[in-house]
Amino acid sequence: MQKTLLLASAAAFGVIMLASSPARATLLPPPPANWHYKWSVVPDQTITLNQTNGTTLHLTDQSTLLPAVGSKLGMIASTITTSSNVTRVTTFSNLFYVLRLTVTDDASHVSGGWSIAGLLSGSIAKGQSSLTNVFLGSATKTPLHLGSYWYTPTVDSLHAPSATHPWLLEVNMEVHHNPEPSSLVLAGMGGSFLGAIGWWRWRRRQRAGLAR
Repeated sequence: MQKTLLLASAAAFGVIMLASSPARATLLPPPPANWHYKWSVVPDQTITLNQTNGTTLHLTDQSTLLPAVGSKLGMIASTITTSSNVTRVTTFSNLFYVLRLTVTDDASHVSGGWSIAGLLSGSIAKGQSSLTNVFLGSATKTPLHLGSYWYTPTVDSLHAPSATHPWLLEVNMEVHHNPEPSSLVLAGMGGSFLGAIGWWRWRRRQRAGLAR
């Protein structure tokens, strides 16, 4: 009788634990991350490289707050436009800039940010340009924990212009779910109670077999 009551209590408590929302959430795939991001760039102005022939370069940030969903995204941090009034080539090197990224996790409304520095070099003439870029520091930046997710930006590269876009600086973002510790504990407790139920049932079958 005492064992029956203990078994019933363990079963009831195990069902209650598994029915609780934190434990159930850990048994299902995590929901996709919903987040917003925006960029700013310094210097945010037209840079005159040669005043005599009107050679300029301009970095334009993606300052509009943009929505994002999922675990991976390639982000255009800045576009780069060049201009010159002459066909004679103007060269420059080690033009320093800083990209600033701000991310907001939609579920928690928690925000965080990174600063990514780089150096531009190249040559510019009328109707043409050749640029190179070096991102400073580690390619993978320090992860930030926002809400229930880890956000990790990784610098990509400088993309050459095409018929549809100018020079582009791109940075990739990876997002990984990180459940709350309390959810993991509750799920473990629920599993333990189910294990106890299974053990008692096995013991009962063993004893029933010996009694025959």
